[in-house]
Amino acid sequence: MASVSEWVFVSATDSAGGAEQCLQLLAEASNGQLIILKRANSNKLKLSHSLNVNYLSKRSLLFGILLLPTALFKYRVNYKIISSNAYVNAFIGLLKRVGYLKSIVIVRESTQIFTRFTGIKKTSYSLTYYLGYPSVNMVICQTDQMREQLIGAKKFLDPNKIICIPNPISLKRIKHQLMKNEIVDHGKFICAAGRLIPLKGFHLLIRAFKNITESFPDLKLIILGDGPEHKALSSLIKELKLENWVFLKGFVNNPYSYFKKAECCVVSSIQEGFPNVLLQMLSTNESVLSTECAGGISDIPGLVTVKVDSVPELQSGLQHLLKMDTSSHREKFDAYLANRTPAVFLNTILNHVSN
Repeated sequence: MASVSEWVFVSATDSAGGAEQCLQLLAEASNGQLIILKRANSNKLKLSHSLNVNYLSKRSLLFGILLLPTALFKYRVNYKIISSNAYVNAFIGLLKRVGYLKSIVIVRESTQIFTRFTGIKKTSYSLTYYLGYPSVNMVICQTDQMREQLIGAKKFLDPNKIICIPNPISLKRIKHQLMKNEIVDHGKFICAAGRLIPLKGFHLLIRAFKNITESFPDLKLIILGDGPEHKALSSLIKELKLENWVFLKGFVNNPYSYFKKAECCVVSSIQEGFPNVLLQMLSTNESVLSTECAGGISDIPGLVTVKVDSVPELQSGLQHLLKMDTSSHREKFDAYLANRTPAVFLNTILNHVSN
């Protein structure tokens, strides 16, 4: 791995989102500099006190971006700068394009932007990619599917610069969190987690859960996370008369205790770059179901997978998973996760940069 002075990570916020968690893991593993453009108001990452962190703004992401050239001044040459937000990626790429940055610029794709968004938002992304992405040294995609979609959508990008590196996970961090033995007292339950937005498919999961309550009357559904769909999901729970069975727990600092104690864990997303929460669930529970919301998910040994955006598929998958013997899955999941460490991620970058 490179020396500690070579790595700089630029995160849009310190919220506990997938892209932010990924950069945090990499910064901790390399002892690199972490620059955060804007402080989140809630649901924040728990950053290590030993981590080198530079906050740029409390006001807005835009203000943080405007301050970024100054923050990057001492890293202009002989560093490796990594970011994982499309607008931030493009801005750093633009700084490279005009000659302000001589360091190696590496950008990570956090979602499948050009299949996820439409209209003005898609157009704005297209413009930022055109301005900033051609000059970056490397674009990291989470899956082969994401890479192929990006190459197809943006033909002005050099395919040789676009590589696939699977998301990292820190099993050591998760083990440490599980050692806290936090009390989770909900009886038997299914657990799901993520930001409460339509693409996470929680409305589909709740309806699927409703359809299995007769077969599993003692089972509850716990959904961890906050977001703009909280009110709509609460209304759906009330409409289906599931107030005593489905619980929106909000943001939880340590979700791993929930994942560990659940009868099974579920990812119900309609579309993802690749769900980090799925890796976290695989590391703590032997009974895991996921929709095929990203490339590579159907290839994970032991994982029960179903088609996206379908209540009957989720219902059938849950019924199957809750009745099956999953005792052999731990070994399969551990083998799958073994090469997803932050160190492997960083060393893969170094191997491509040096070639």
